Amino acid sequence: MSANSLIVFFFVISFIRKDNWFFIVLQFNSLEYTLNGEIVKPGTYPLVTDVTLVQAIAKAGGLAKGQFHASIVDVADISHATLVRRGELLPIDFVRLLHDGDMRFDVKMMPGDYVYIPSGLSNEVYLLGELVKADVIPFKDGLSLSAALARVTGFTPDADITRVHIVRGTLSNPVLTVVNLEMVFAGEQRDFLLKEGDIVYIPPSGLTSWSRIVSKIIPSIQSIQTAILLGKAVKF
Repeated sequence: MSANSLIVFFFVISFIRKDNWFFIVLQFNSLEYTLNGEIVKPGTYPLVTDVTLVQAIAKAGGLAKGQFHASIVDVADISHATLVRRGELLPIDFVRLLHDGDMRFDVKMMPGDYVYIPSGLSNEVYLLGELVKADVIPFKDGLSLSAALARVTGFTPDADITRVHIVRGTLSNPVLTVVNLEMVFAGEQRDFLLKEGDIVYIPPSGLTSWSRIVSKIIPSIQSIQTAILLGKAVKF
């Protein structure tokens, strides 16, 4: 009997034995991982045998438009690639793994893992947090924080615009800047110039921990990335 048959078998048995139905269903649905972004064949893959991060990317056809070497870095932005496990960002250095061959970062994939490889050709800024609608906008030289936020549909009542977080670089090793937007609007503080790839996060009042902020940012980015990927699929 194959591994897939065994999984289905236990699913049926658990359905009959209602006392443990919920436990088995959670296990059944989580025996897979997801690769998205600049991957030849992005999607969700079954985790039926042990597979490492490099093996998972290889099974999906590798990085889009290239192989694992320096020539593809400008296409697939592996410096901003992420692996999220159970809502937490793992400290994976994709550049050292895929470019330098540092296998210390070649972790074993676990059920529910989410890997995203962004495009190095996109010039975008993420606007997340306590906004009526999260958004991703095109970046252009000279784009300021106030100009970017002027494009949103508004803030929620819980928004704390005195502590706007601008995240630059990777989420695992970010350069973090906090700007008091009220003071910017009042002309008491200089506006902040954004760069491509910046994440602008409007926290709710009382949210101070960086780890808690990251826990809010990651699902928002995943939702936007999924929407972008779906949009591209519709165009094709």
